[in-house]
Amino acid sequence: MNKSGEDSFNVIVENINLLLKHTDVHVGIRINIDKNNKQYLRELFETLSNRLISKKVQISFGQVSAFTEACKNVESSCFTTHDFASELLEYHRFVDEFGFREYTPSLYPEQKLCYCCADFVNAVVVDPQGFLYKCWNQVGSRNQSIGNITDKDFHISNYKNARWTERNPIMSKCGNCCLLPICMGGCPYNNIVLNKDYDCDVFKYNLEKVMRENFRLLNN
Repeated sequence: MNKSGEDSFNVIVENINLLLKHTDVHVGIRINIDKNNKQYLRELFETLSNRLISKKVQISFGQVSAFTEACKNVESSCFTTHDFASELLEYHRFVDEFGFREYTPSLYPEQKLCYCCADFVNAVVVDPQGFLYKCWNQVGSRNQSIGNITDKDFHISNYKNARWTERNPIMSKCGNCCLLPICMGGCPYNNIVLNKDYDCDVFKYNLEKVMRENFRLLNN
């Protein structure tokens, strides 16, 4: 739904098809899931399978979370990380069933240096007025901006950016966890802005199932 309250789904599908037909642009479709919409996932995949002119798109799944006060009204419909982890393999089976598997990253865990873009040195979110943020949860909160693209003296390594990039999960309880190289301490927004303890990622709750599923796919 767009800003005017009109249905935007058909427009989005048409624009994806234009990209697939006329460009080499990499297209990714992220499906955000909560307790209210998970029952419609098969219907969505059927629609995408029938209407997209190519299946060369990457499908990923996002866990809806009530990070900010503005989202508190949806908090009751959000999955816990534990519950989302238990459902995630079922969602990925739709990817395989409807033929998107070849173009979608495996669930297989990989080593990484940062959890997400927020704790990369040179990654920022830019709002319509040019204000820069480390996390999209902060957009609109000017006091949390790390600068503006029009600031002549702006430097990406300023102190507001440093509090994100200097986060060190190795020095926390995560330092003794065997999953640290996979999750790197979880969501930095929860830790830095909300002052919560380091988050455990979905792999803590479904790693064995993920490994078994990858073995099954490799042997099909």
